Amino acid sequence: MQLQALRIERFIDRMLTAREKAVQSSNEEINDRIEDAEGVGEPRDTKQLTLNRGCSDSKLVVGLWASALLLGSSAHRLTTLHFEAQTVSPLLSLFNDQCTLTFLPKRQRQSPPYDPARFDTWPNALCSPPMSSGTHSWVLDVGTSAAFKVGVCYSSIERKGSGNAARLGYNTKSWVLSHYEGDLSFCHDGCNVGITVAKKLKRVGLLLDWPSQTLLFYDPESMSVLHVVRHAFSEPLLAACAVADQSVSIVH
Repeated sequence: MQLQALRIERFIDRMLTAREKAVQSSNEEINDRIEDAEGVGEPRDTKQLTLNRGCSDSKLVVGLWASALLLGSSAHRLTTLHFEAQTVSPLLSLFNDQCTLTFLPKRQRQSPPYDPARFDTWPNALCSPPMSSGTHSWVLDVGTSAAFKVGVCYSSIERKGSGNAARLGYNTKSWVLSHYEGDLSFCHDGCNVGITVAKKLKRVGLLLDWPSQTLLFYDPESMSVLHVVRHAFSEPLLAACAVADQSVSIVH
């Protein structure tokens, strides 16, 4: 009887050992799968908070990501921009602070010196510095302007003539948020996407995250996302603005 009991005990021990090994192997396999899954696994410290493109169709996720960049403890510094005088259209006046554009009535317009960088027909102006890496954000005060565009463009955009090549939002080299006759929309390559807001915007914020190739327009007052652009930008970008009523200013 004692021998039989000993055999039963050894058999149970072997069964338990085999079971433990099977459970351990299963856990290791699960952990391996977790580590292999993109964006899933143990938390890791990172110097750059990037947007997972697989989740970028979710406006909620994008909003949380943008808020973390703008308001988080490791938030980046705001980009210091100014309008380049040589790009400013003769339809506009640039204040001495280089941050405020005002649309001019016909009687106040003058003919500035010729400059290949200047827009000669559309009421546009571009900013410096160019952006081709890192994360950048800036805010514009659009006040009570009834007609404006704010966004980005390539420096290679056409500057001369009345064609679409020099018109912000109507070519492949510019991405802008446009407000005209009470309607707000996103414009690129002549295609407009309507945007609904509860009230007229007083300010417009832009966030450009070069690592994730993401451009985001948002309302600084409510921190709500207005529109998101994901594009493989092939050239450095310049902040761009068009004003056809009153004034628009770079706040910071």
